[in-house]
Amino acid sequence: MRITNCRSCGREDLRVILDLGSQPIANALLNAEELNHSEAKFDLAVAFCPGCALLRVTETVPADVLYGPDYPYFSSSSPALLKHSAEHVKALISRFGLSPLSFVVEVASNDGYLLRNFVDRGIPCLGIDPADGPVGKANAIGVPTIHDFFGLRCAEKLARRRQAGRSRDREQRGRSCR
Repeated sequence: MRITNCRSCGREDLRVILDLGSQPIANALLNAEELNHSEAKFDLAVAFCPGCALLRVTETVPADVLYGPDYPYFSSSSPALLKHSAEHVKALISRFGLSPLSFVVEVASNDGYLLRNFVDRGIPCLGIDPADGPVGKANAIGVPTIHDFFGLRCAEKLARRRQAGRSRDREQRGRSCR
């Protein structure tokens, strides 16, 4: 989808400052059989907004194309990122006083590389990620993760689920008081 106005301030006079032409998806690695077929390409250009100084790409690639079933990136494959994540979670717990009564949500949580540090400390959490493989791995290691694209639809679904949970809790408390 071609972007013609600034997502931050709405101005329509974006200025392309770097144009790399039509490019394939960076993570869409081809196997031997696919090398003889054409692959999807998208314009890769960066535009500047003179109204708010936002830099942005000029085309939005459909999420299902970016995060298809063969999405190859797993954050936990980086030892440096795992170390940083553990340190970051420790700092967040200290700074915000997080405990088993808290609830942490991470959007674009990948394979649970960050949230597993909360799980290990007994702090409830939820990951949301659009890529099949990483979501499966996160759930397999005990990090509750929803396979979805985060947006208004997902947020509304989570809010309904939370409200239903509260109603169930009230109903159960009411039964136990009788």
